Amino acid sequence: MPSHKDIQSVLESTDLHIDRSICYAIEDRLNHIECISLLGSRQIGKTTLAKSHFEQKRGAMYRDLQKSKVRKEVGIGDSFFESHKNRIIVLDEIQECEYLFKEVKAFIDEQRFVKNRECRFLLIGSASLDMQRKSFSALAGRVNEIQMSGILPTELITALSGIIPSDEEALLTCRRITELLMFRGGMPLSLFAESDQESIDIRT
Repeated sequence: MPSHKDIQSVLESTDLHIDRSICYAIEDRLNHIECISLLGSRQIGKTTLAKSHFEQKRGAMYRDLQKSKVRKEVGIGDSFFESHKNRIIVLDEIQECEYLFKEVKAFIDEQRFVKNRECRFLLIGSASLDMQRKSFSALAGRVNEIQMSGILPTELITALSGIIPSDEEALLTCRRITELLMFRGGMPLSLFAESDQESIDIRT
């Protein structure tokens, strides 16, 4: 039977892949709306999700707007969007280029006119009220907001299912996993820290 320490040691020593259920909520909404605004606190896993799921698995065009060379590449948006109009365009840290909200709106309207249903946007930024206000104001009627939480107990239990030896022990193991999440929290850096002290340091 895996102990609390056994589970903790797996988290500390293994590059564990967590399948985030929010991916499927985003995928579902992108089927019928052109733009998703993904919000959440820093270090919650937004960029990891965008790169590992949407860029690597879905072939999305991912760009991090914190980088000056990327901002130069994207420019005012029009020609960049046109070059990738048949895929998901992921713009990370979009609050660095607030003018792009209106450019995204204009491009969405253009693609609606020509009936292109392939072009989709995933906008990633902080969970600040300021960003929410600006994105909803500029993209009214074209954007849907999704708030990203920390790692959920069900997600961690699924990822660690290989160390649960039998159905009889699953309930106790789930309780231990929940206790670990309660202590370390759901933010990936804190949860997967190499020690309890490092986890505490990250959160303070």
